[in-house]
Amino acid sequence: MKPRALLLLCCGGLFTCGAVASTLDVSRPEVQAFIDAASTEHGLEREWVESLLSRAEPQPDIIELISRPAEKRLTWGEYRENFLDEKRIATGVDFWNEHADRLTEVERQTGVDPRVIVGILGVETRFGGITGRHRVLDALVTLGFDYPPRSEYFLGELGQFLALVRDEGVSPLESLGSYAGAMGFGQFMPRSYRIYAVDGNGDGRRDLFADWDDAISSVANYLLQHGWRRGEPILAEAKPPLGKYGDSSTLDIEVMGAAGPIQLTGLHNFTVIMRYNRSLLYALAVEELGRTIALRLGKDPQ
Repeated sequence: MKPRALLLLCCGGLFTCGAVASTLDVSRPEVQAFIDAASTEHGLEREWVESLLSRAEPQPDIIELISRPAEKRLTWGEYRENFLDEKRIATGVDFWNEHADRLTEVERQTGVDPRVIVGILGVETRFGGITGRHRVLDALVTLGFDYPPRSEYFLGELGQFLALVRDEGVSPLESLGSYAGAMGFGQFMPRSYRIYAVDGNGDGRRDLFADWDDAISSVANYLLQHGWRRGEPILAEAKPPLGKYGDSSTLDIEVMGAAGPIQLTGLHNFTVIMRYNRSLLYALAVEELGRTIALRLGKDPQ
């Protein structure tokens, strides 16, 4: 294999500034085992994989971050304040206006409500304003080799990332993302990028880092492939409350309204949003942010 990735690898020196971080010890038995497995599974040159991993820099702070995610340590009120601020809402209004044609076309093609796409992109990256500060390679290496609770998952994602580098020309040493290795405008993990990303504007590339047409279409495709149902509502008021979890297609939720607690039922499409991120708080934030932006634009959300 002599792909574009080899050329991109040579640009790694761009990151060597300031204090020199320690690089991954590729002689570790578990690293050697991964190199063998990933090379076989994805058809990658073993020497290239080892050379790339030798430039990865494990980041101890990532272990701390993944051990205390916001979804597990914040109340709904605290979480909501982070994502329903006025600046994010105003940016969302501008974003919807700028990309109205693409959002309308994607809804026609897939049935996915534009407000959900807008809500996801707003919650994930503030519409491209915050896409992550960790190198994707470093994040996946750190969690794959030094975070035993989910090592298997992140090593799988690391293999998918290497294949993505080869197949899509993603820069292995310059691509930045979240502490968990999610990347681009929609914060796709490498496996999801490879499976669900689509070429939204027909230019022959699937670019989730810089192409909003691709990002919007890819978020819609992800939701569609996970069971989104055209025209169905997302939340409904529960009368009477359905219990803690409801049945297999509903999820019972209690939120604080102006007059006190309100019992809501998350319907099928709400559970689809939770396939994007399995946090109840996340799905609530996506739904409310998208609905708020839609109302600002004079649209009538379902």
